[in-house]
Amino acid sequence: MRLVFLSNFYNHHQRPLSRAFERLTGHSFAFVATEKFSEERRLMGWDPDEDAPFVIHCDGAPAGDAAELVNDADVVIYGSAPPEAVKERLRTGKPVFRYSE
Repeated sequence: MRLVFLSNFYNHHQRPLSRAFERLTGHSFAFVATEKFSEERRLMGWDPDEDAPFVIHCDGAPAGDAAELVNDADVVIYGSAPPEAVKERLRTGKPVFRYSE
């Protein structure tokens, strides 16, 4: 199963769940981050762990390979990301789970 977690940025709140998804899907997991991790958050002590192999960075809504991942995944978990990031996927009727902290 291919699973994509789509949100503004990858941080310590999503880290344990994302690592479990990566392991449970047999490395068929991607976290698509639509914003850069802010310096303000770093100064507050947040560690973005941006080198995680499953994290893909976008500047805004996913495009190219990242958009293809979102559209082709078996399941997408959609958090704080631009609405256009899932617009095409919603037309297909494939599962999208919306979450909010």
